[in-house]
Amino acid sequence: MSKKKAGSKIGGIISAVICVILAIILASNLVIIIKGAINPERPPSVFGVTSMIVLSGSMSGDAPDHIEVGDMIITTTVKAEDLKVGDVITYMENGTTTVTHRIIGINEDGSFRTKGDANNAEDREPVKPENLVGKFMFRIPKLGDIAMFAQTPFGMMLFIGLPLLAYVALDVAVRSKQGKKKKKADAEAKAEADKLREELERLKAQMSEKDNGGDNE
Repeated sequence: MSKKKAGSKIGGIISAVICVILAIILASNLVIIIKGAINPERPPSVFGVTSMIVLSGSMSGDAPDHIEVGDMIITTTVKAEDLKVGDVITYMENGTTTVTHRIIGINEDGSFRTKGDANNAEDREPVKPENLVGKFMFRIPKLGDIAMFAQTPFGMMLFIGLPLLAYVALDVAVRSKQGKKKKKADAEAKAEADKLREELERLKAQMSEKDNGGDNE
């Protein structure tokens, strides 16, 4: 494979990848917006996965699964009976506030006693199974701060506008390169055709001269 063909193939792959990423982001955002509109009291999820931004330091500390302010956390839907002491869960408090704390006990009625790792006392109200949002899976440090910034006008321009412009620019560059290659190929084909036509004309002229010479004799 020539370098030109390899470069064109790589450019096409990059263009396709960017298109797929943008489509996934758009589809996810649409799902989140629709779910948020239908049930604004709970954080929306996509395929049982919910992402949230941490705004308080109640789970700050040195534990392997500690959570810090500005992190983005990922939770997944889980059955209440599958949870155990030590798990970190996200739940709705007072029907409007999302809280992520650790389970420190399970009551006989199936509700959970919880506590923030950085708090001195456990939470006053037990968490009922119907208030569960999900089980904490992992955190992405400081991505929440970036997500908050991305919601500002400048952030939207930077994180959405620039990738779109990059995709359009790449697509235009790829199409322009392909157009130039086609023009070059067409020009080379025309040159070959003209050369072949000239050669045929030359051979035809030679044959005509020979025929005329034979007639004169």
